[in-house]
Amino acid sequence: MQIESILFNETGRLRSGWRFACFLFLFIFFNALFAKSSQEILSTLPIGFSPNSFLAMLVGSIIPLIIAIFAGWLCGRFLEGLPFKALGAWFTKGWL
Repeated sequence: MQIESILFNETGRLRSGWRFACFLFLFIFFNALFAKSSQEILSTLPIGFSPNSFLAMLVGSIIPLIIAIFAGWLCGRFLEGLPFKALGAWFTKGWL
């Protein structure tokens, strides 16, 4: 078994497990980068931010969502050649 067959499939694309590993790495990296820094920024604002507040829960949910969409777009675009619409997070007619 050659290393190329471990990394790439018959069509020359990166295998799905490796694509998932790339997504997971990007998600964890950007989440670690932005989650802590956003809490630090919010704690310096004079709005009464505390780690147990509703704002902390909202920010702690929105930031990973945005990061997951961004990482999914990056992986879809560069590893699979898919457009952003392929994520299903697109505003089309009648989306509501």
